[in-house]
Amino acid sequence: MEEFYAFVRSAWVVWMMALFVGIVAWVLWPSNRDRFRRASRIPLSDDARPAEPAAGAAPARPAAAGKDGA
Repeated sequence: MEEFYAFVRSAWVVWMMALFVGIVAWVLWPSNRDRFRRASRIPLSDDARPAEPAAGAAPARPAAAGKDGA
């Protein structure tokens, strides 16, 4: 049984390394460059309109001011 665990452990390492190399190759593939470049700019985009609430969600209310007015 220990031989089986040793085989599974080494096969798992090989599988994870192959998966990692595959993901890196997919990300760096030239045809995917524009897609990832646009996605990397999403946090920096300036939306002209506020986000809409989710369907069925209650409208947001402003936070109540404290005793000191802050």
